[in-house]
Amino acid sequence: MKAQDLAGVIRTFKQIRELSHEHLPVDHSFIPYDILLQVCASHAANERISVKGLFSKLPFSDMGIRYHFDRLVKDGWIELTPDQTDGRVKLAVPSERLLERFRAVVESYKAYEASIQPPAPGAQNFRTPVQSDSRSLET
Repeated sequence: MKAQDLAGVIRTFKQIRELSHEHLPVDHSFIPYDILLQVCASHAANERISVKGLFSKLPFSDMGIRYHFDRLVKDGWIELTPDQTDGRVKLAVPSERLLERFRAVVESYKAYEASIQPPAPGAQNFRTPVQSDSRSLET
């Protein structure tokens, strides 16, 4: 991968992380971020995910997951609903608040992406040019 391509990928990751911190309760840990991503991914795929299933999909200790999961539930980011087929099982579903915040992240990222795209050939460019970082990532 060329240094310029790598720099672009790194900028993208940094922007997504900034937007996530701006809109989501992710603090300085990947655990709540991964919990939120998994719950929303299951919801988007129209799949049910139990609390037990969620914990088994994440690469962290149950104790670490439990701490963050309980806080996300208590603060209203994730809701627990009984499974229709087995009332003993609790399903983790994103709250409307969480879905709205993920939409905000997506919209903010789209705006960021549009701001860094070169103008189409022949189009007038009325935005201020972005100053590039002249430092190279090559060693």
